[in-house]
Amino acid sequence: MDFEYAEDVEIDVCLNSNGAWLDYGELERLKDKSEAGYTGDKDAKAVEEWEEMMAKRRRNELNSLLGRLI
Repeated sequence: MDFEYAEDVEIDVCLNSNGAWLDYGELERLKDKSEAGYTGDKDAKAVEEWEEMMAKRRRNELNSLLGRLI
């Protein structure tokens, strides 16, 4: 398991199955943040965080695949 963050909301992520879990109330907090919108630097920061999270997942998936092949 690993943790990713969207602002102050912690998202539990399984690196093996790419599943994601939210604790009670976190989905509502994410919806509120989405409806409120992001402006300026927060947009750029959110995009950067998303890209970093996806790059980390791709690295983990590639490492897992290579491990199975070896």
